[in-house]
Amino acid sequence: MRMYTYIVHFDGGFAPCISRSICTLACCKPRIRATAKYSDWIAGATSKEHGSGRLIYLMRVERAFTFAEYHEDETLHGRIDNIYRPKAVGGYAQRRNEFHGSGNVRKDLSADRVLLSQRFVYFGDKAPVIPDEFLEFVPRGRGHRVYASALGQPDDSRTDKKIKSFVRWAFSRGEGRKGWPFDGPRKHHNCSD
Repeated sequence: MRMYTYIVHFDGGFAPCISRSICTLACCKPRIRATAKYSDWIAGATSKEHGSGRLIYLMRVERAFTFAEYHEDETLHGRIDNIYRPKAVGGYAQRRNEFHGSGNVRKDLSADRVLLSQRFVYFGDKAPVIPDEFLEFVPRGRGHRVYASALGQPDDSRTDKKIKSFVRWAFSRGEGRKGWPFDGPRKHHNCSD
């Protein structure tokens, strides 16, 4: 079992993107998108601006797409984070959007991967304070942290038990969308690593 945690510096409804009972992470966090596997957990916490140590969202990775697959999946058309379409000559073109401009393309496309979940809870502006027993999961600074059992450890190691406990705590408040984004759309914001 593995869980990624990071600070969501800008919660505008784009990364993560919540709609139609689906949570996607298509832009920002390329290192997480490149390495997260099926059944891994991703937790995004609040920045200092919104009171550090609160949980914005938790998702379980259930599918991964390339940007081309994401763009071509008719069931996912119209999602605000579905902003890259394949070009006939290779690569991707960014469609106009309220969130990412040309300055974000290189970073977004550095991982040709979109993560999708239907097992998630998104709190947004209703983000609960993460209890003291899970303080080790509260991210500090830039980038992300990965929590997992060391190679060779049994599946029910201390870390796995702690992650399972954290997931139970988060889902004890329900599933799906529970709140709205802290921040409104802000054109061409910069993501953290």
